[in-house]
Amino acid sequence: MSEKEELRAPKPLVKQGYWGLLSIWLIPLLAVGIAAWLILKSYINEGPEISVLLSSAKGIEAGVTEIRYRDVAIGTVDRIEITDELDGARVFVSMQKRAEKYLTDTARIWVVSPAISLDGIKGLDTLLSGSYLEIDPGEGGEPLREFKGLASPPVISSTVPGREFILRAERLGNVKRGTPVLYKGLQVGNILGYRLSEDKQSVELVTFIEDLTVPWFRKIRAFGMRAGFL
Repeated sequence: MSEKEELRAPKPLVKQGYWGLLSIWLIPLLAVGIAAWLILKSYINEGPEISVLLSSAKGIEAGVTEIRYRDVAIGTVDRIEITDELDGARVFVSMQKRAEKYLTDTARIWVVSPAISLDGIKGLDTLLSGSYLEIDPGEGGEPLREFKGLASPPVISSTVPGREFILRAERLGNVKRGTPVLYKGLQVGNILGYRLSEDKQSVELVTFIEDLTVPWFRKIRAFGMRAGFL
């Protein structure tokens, strides 16, 4: 074999028909189809955008911070804006479609972050994951898209059955919002708040007693009177 024959390039193999042309466009067409499906799926699952007015956006990050219900993410913070009155920050949240039923005027939203309360240290999981928004849907109500965030988490979730009572005391003492109501060492409720009575002679304690313990209320009240608290 001569040296020229060794250096000669091989002849290209030409395939007849449209298969060669189709194989060139197959992968791009497949990629376009997958992208279209993802866009359609995102559109189907996309819910409304809501805004939450907060006194401070500390710990909130656009594109990172989630809004959760029962520890399940149902939305993500899209952007944060300063209000015109400069008295807080308005957080805009993109909600999932499935969460639309929770967005009513009975819903409550607040920021979950590490905090120390009478019940112990709460929100320790946020030390690693960061702060997040929590929503308590409430019951019924009219659709709403603009919310005012709570300054602190609610003492009782709307999913806990029970009744509210007004207890009267001569003085407030060391009772605070969230103070547990105990009966024979068992917690049967919480103090939701307090106020001065209309006659200015006593303090009224707004108290929540769970449904299972409501029949014990008279016993609880009698116990409080004997202790000199009521």
